[in-house]
Amino acid sequence: MWHVIRIENFLVSLEVRKGLRISLFIYFALRDMSTTCDTASSKLPFVIAIFGFGNFGQFLGRAFKNLRGSEVRLVAASRTDYSSLGICDQFYPSASALLEGETNLDVLLFCVSIKSLESVISGFPFGLLGPRTPLVVEVCSVKQLPKAILHKYVPANLSIFLTHPMFGPNTAGVDKDSSWQGKRMIYDFSLLNPSRYQTTPATETKQGESQVKTPAQIQAKEFLNLFSARQATMVELNCEEHDALAAKTQFLTHFLSQSLKPMLIDTQVDTTSYNRLKDTLGLVRGCSTDLYHGLYLYNVGSCESMLDELQNTISQARQQLKTLTQDNQAASDTPTENKSS
Repeated sequence: MWHVIRIENFLVSLEVRKGLRISLFIYFALRDMSTTCDTASSKLPFVIAIFGFGNFGQFLGRAFKNLRGSEVRLVAASRTDYSSLGICDQFYPSASALLEGETNLDVLLFCVSIKSLESVISGFPFGLLGPRTPLVVEVCSVKQLPKAILHKYVPANLSIFLTHPMFGPNTAGVDKDSSWQGKRMIYDFSLLNPSRYQTTPATETKQGESQVKTPAQIQAKEFLNLFSARQATMVELNCEEHDALAAKTQFLTHFLSQSLKPMLIDTQVDTTSYNRLKDTLGLVRGCSTDLYHGLYLYNVGSCESMLDELQNTISQARQQLKTLTQDNQAASDTPTENKSS
């Protein structure tokens, strides 16, 4: 028999089995809270606290609120007052004020540049959380360095969720009906440590098998649902493989955009394909230089390998053209044999 008691922000469950055993577990801010065994549970909002409320933080904030409305409570902290934007349910002037002002927290979402991530995380007042265990989420465009930084500074009782939404305000909408189909959401569970938590009661799957989930796993799934609900493509990928591939895709795009910028001019003979090239590379040109520099500085090994490969590819292409020119010249210089009649 399960006896469920609501005590402030904790749910205490006592299982009494044959009067011989009592097991106790506490799960902070459980999504379905009830006051008795026979009372229907009341759904609490999923509380997301955003730190770093620049363009990307505002983009995600609008997308979450427009999608779920009151099912999500969105709070944010920034030295700049963005309360007039009307995105958040509550805006705070500092992280300390937010942690002291909010009772329930499910996710601490850090939307800061890779360049400033370590200074933000190392100085973050995690001690003000007390017994609360929100999921710590980052969204940087490289993954190995954030993984090391968060593992170093985030308290061991908190789980860390490494993510990379591979789109932003320049390429995706935030209206309620906006689809993110074809947009990729990369995530890595490697620091989502279930051993740090006691487990919640087992739930029955459709096949009748017992499935135990930790609070961190529940929080991570709820966070991912904000992306999958818009039909984003969900991709689980470890940090090392992510960074190797990102150098060949995202960094390559930014590198070509910056390198070709002086050459991509408007002319009287622009072709359709040329205009498409300008438009494509122009999409990333509007991104901050911090992103471009960060993609390189914090993933140098993979990016340098890509640049070497690019240089070799260009050299091979030029050599092919030289060979074609030489072969064409040789063909022109070969005398034509006269056929006897």
